[in-house]
Amino acid sequence: MNGENAKIKKIQSGRRRAVITGAGMVTPLGIGADETFRGLCAGKSAVGELEKFKRHGFAVHIGARVSQAAELMDKYPDSHKYFSRKLAFMLSAFDEAAAASGIEDFRKFSCGIFMGIETSRISFEKAYEIFKRSGGPDFKVDYGLFANNCLELLTKDEIRNKFPFFIPGYLAARYKIKGPVMATSNACASSNYAIGEALRRIRSGEIDVAVSGSCDEMIDAYILTGFNLLGALSTNNEEAPSASRPFDLNRDGFVLGEGGAVIIIEELEHALARGANIICEISGYASSSDAEKITACRPDGGMMKLAMERAIKDSGIPLTDFSYVNPHATSTRLNDASETRAIKSLFGEHCKNIAVSATKSMIGHSVAAAGAIEAVVTALSVKNDICHPTANLKTPDPACDLDYCTGGARKMLIKAAISNSCGFSGGNSSVVFNKFGEF
Repeated sequence: MNGENAKIKKIQSGRRRAVITGAGMVTPLGIGADETFRGLCAGKSAVGELEKFKRHGFAVHIGARVSQAAELMDKYPDSHKYFSRKLAFMLSAFDEAAAASGIEDFRKFSCGIFMGIETSRISFEKAYEIFKRSGGPDFKVDYGLFANNCLELLTKDEIRNKFPFFIPGYLAARYKIKGPVMATSNACASSNYAIGEALRRIRSGEIDVAVSGSCDEMIDAYILTGFNLLGALSTNNEEAPSASRPFDLNRDGFVLGEGGAVIIIEELEHALARGANIICEISGYASSSDAEKITACRPDGGMMKLAMERAIKDSGIPLTDFSYVNPHATSTRLNDASETRAIKSLFGEHCKNIAVSATKSMIGHSVAAAGAIEAVVTALSVKNDICHPTANLKTPDPACDLDYCTGGARKMLIKAAISNSCGFSGGNSSVVFNKFGEF
């Protein structure tokens, strides 16, 4: 579709359209969107043993870590200043996405930042030292000593990084982006909410360019213990690479991961006018709430279906033009079966034409960053007409009976795709991507 035809369609549709012109990723499979996508298509697992946690006797001691984190922190020294691995992930992904989009100076455009960010934690070692120094003779905390030790051992920069708004605010200052800045904290669905807000701001005419994405660093003593207490993590320590097994009959929970991803979203005419390379169009978004148990989705998948249904309606694309779903697929008993029911209920007989592939099966669950990473994966799937496999699905579950692309990466026409994220608190969110020029 040439620029003139795209302009005509925009007028006919009565609203501004949005396209993705740049993408960047840092994941346990590597630094760079293409490297991660190649690894996923090859069925490569990044899950391994966490030696330190195994040595100290943690019940769960597997995860998917970014092995190049130290070199990224050296590349971006402020990540040391703020004690933040995830800041390094974000800066690497941001710079890659900006370079891919061809934008060198964001000050030239009406631009905003929309990030899905969860809180960070003071390191276990630092917290231990504070409490150790603050104990009185009766082994109770002396709050006077505690206050003084916090002032002595913590820095202002260390505290700033703990708040969700820190990273989007930091990005705005670093890249001189003066439009709206937003941090969305909705647990595992944070990224999709942020991407949806970016899409809506572009449609409204408030901005022409949006930077959206997320980063997270969830592998630490607190989170490993906390999610284990909730019964959410796989305890298959002996078979780490295959522990994350979405839709498998023997799945027993998710594996923690980490990373970051950024997409540059632009109003269509703005992108065409500057000759930008368009990866795909982003055409629909919606969310819903299970309004039920805070740590579990509805078994019938009804509200996940509603989020997908509304997102597809928002896109204006017929159901029958969809051929790919990137699911939330945590590898938990309830979520995978519930999401399967939602997809089947929505697409009906057309399900036989839908491929579903679980990104978390190879890189684990990076919580807030998961949706952003999967957004980039879905965009690249649409652009390249390829569906990466779902790894580790060896024993079919009768409750999970879709086409999960288990035989390796599949070349297939992908006109339209949908990416799902569900979060603790019952929040569901879906984003629609389509091949530019098809609709």
